[in-house]
Amino acid sequence: QAYFRRLGYERVTQDLLSHIRNSPPSRTPGARRGNMPVWYPSKKMQCIIKAESAKVEFAFLLQAEHDDEVLEVWDQPPSIPLEYADKRGRVQRPMHTPDYFLFRASGAEWVEGKTSQELVNQAEARPNRYHLHERGIWSCPPGEAYAAKYGLTYRVWASDQVNWAVQDNALFLEDYYQDLERLVVPEVVLAVLTRVVKEHPGILLSDLRAETSIPADLINIAIARHDLYVDVATYRLCEPWHTPVFLNRRAARTSSTYQGQENEAAGASSLPVTPANFTEEGRAVLEQASDADLATALFRNRVINPDQYDDDEQAQTAARRLAIPARTRQYWQHLYRIGETRYGSGFLGLLPHYHNCGGTRKIDAEVLALIHQVLETHYDTTTRKPTRGAYGEYLKCSQEQHLKAVGQKTFYLEAKRHLAAYDQAVVREGTRSAYPFKDFVREQEKTISRHGSYCWAMGHLDHTELNLMLCDSRTGEPLGKCWLTLLILSHPRRIASYYLTFDPPSYRSCMMALRLCVQRYGRLPTAITVDGGPEFASVYFEQLLALSHVRKQQRPAAEPRFGAPQERLFGSMQSEFLYHLLGNTQATQQPRQMMKATDPRRQAVWTLPALAERVQQWADEEYETIRHPALGMTPRQAYALSIERDGKHLASGDLLR
Repeated sequence: QAYFRRLGYERVTQDLLSHIRNSPPSRTPGARRGNMPVWYPSKKMQCIIKAESAKVEFAFLLQAEHDDEVLEVWDQPPSIPLEYADKRGRVQRPMHTPDYFLFRASGAEWVEGKTSQELVNQAEARPNRYHLHERGIWSCPPGEAYAAKYGLTYRVWASDQVNWAVQDNALFLEDYYQDLERLVVPEVVLAVLTRVVKEHPGILLSDLRAETSIPADLINIAIARHDLYVDVATYRLCEPWHTPVFLNRRAARTSSTYQGQENEAAGASSLPVTPANFTEEGRAVLEQASDADLATALFRNRVINPDQYDDDEQAQTAARRLAIPARTRQYWQHLYRIGETRYGSGFLGLLPHYHNCGGTRKIDAEVLALIHQVLETHYDTTTRKPTRGAYGEYLKCSQEQHLKAVGQKTFYLEAKRHLAAYDQAVVREGTRSAYPFKDFVREQEKTISRHGSYCWAMGHLDHTELNLMLCDSRTGEPLGKCWLTLLILSHPRRIASYYLTFDPPSYRSCMMALRLCVQRYGRLPTAITVDGGPEFASVYFEQLLALSHVRKQQRPAAEPRFGAPQERLFGSMQSEFLYHLLGNTQATQQPRQMMKATDPRRQAVWTLPALAERVQQWADEEYETIRHPALGMTPRQAYALSIERDGKHLASGDLLR
């Protein structure tokens, strides 16, 4: 009531806000269209707050969690009606569920988060619902009109508003923020840190750790408590070799070291171009240029205009530049002058035009159109007709239309390249069969590591049925295959715990894997990625994660790349370990060729306790001591290095001891 009186809200607004606070979330986020929903244990709200995706809604939630202006955050508030006209002028009145409702010190508001590309698409399809202002800010006029009736606001939060350095640092310090009130740096240690930073303003975080020999956890706590200052909006704590440390913000702003590093970071990736002078054709050429094209043009510019550069790379490329023939230099200078006249920048004239290489098609346009028409109607279907059948239909259509038919080889080649491999597999076999051909997700900007920035930042929990036939320890009778529940640390690729059982996956397997992790390490990962199995949505499992301050992320269905470390480890375990044991079930994969002598049920010699002991030996003595190609070291070495450099962070499994 004090909040309502201070802001002067009317009675109808007070009833609406009370209804929002007393209502449960209107829906549960799901892993759809490639997004990863997040269950976040909010310290501010003392409950689980859900986010629709890990890169947009959760980024906003994390920002609101650490914003002192935000008093409360409510996810999935009750739906509100919107009213707007579509492209045809018809009035649309959909019910809309915003992502969050915020109680700020200055007022209350609805917040809807979307990616920038999705907002662009929505603005094209529904121009009266989403609008981009000249300053680059998105708005939703129907939502703002509804909120204005109650004296509230409605805000659209785009993904390009995310500061990924702030996000990365917030996740890096998340374990400390959960118990920051009771964390104290000893006065002796703080005095040493203060003295070193005062003597060396802007000392790099890696040098500070090396010079003081103070555990990384204490330095992290000092930064989290603002006893030491790091510009978390610019530098990342997970990159200590780039991160300067100061006593306070004022010392950082007045330091020449900080300003030099800031300027260096801002100009590290600059190109010798001035967009304001570009012609329309020049802007189009620059938009079409790839990273490789820009690198080629930059090298050519270094050759013909060496006076523009005075950096280490110019010295490193001296030998390559001297090897360029004089005629080639003259040709590049000619291209530079053409670029100045045609594009408004000589640098753009140095861009290679590899896309113009190659000959033209010798097939007539009408013939090619007929080929594509036949492929769409007789080949790109779920019937999955063979190419030969489509070619026969093409010959028939060519004869009817009096067109010269191409050869069978040409038709087959066109059938392969008329669509991308993924798109062709989708129309013929469906999305699941086409998944191996799907392009990997490549970030256009540096965001946050999918594996976390320290060893306990992210864990993956999943089950698999082992391809090994087990037997009874007393009678020797075959019992079938067992299930393995595996928890791995994504950052160092280390196995945190495993659990073997004959029972199918359930919440009991999940709880046992977490219990064994705490028994061995005394803590749980800060976040755990799971799939959409019902055991991961059980009350016991989610309550345990919430009480232990563990964030849960759910990967999309039928997209195993979101759990690539876990799935890859399952595959390695099968091929490098299980397939070397007597009684493995490879023979059952081809049942018509299996004989009594090769039947795994007749060769079963492993019992569950014996297999558990052998799995432990494989995990500790074999897997952890082999160099991992993604790490460049063994998982054990990667784990030890992260503990030494990034700190142990706080144990989150006290409730399980």
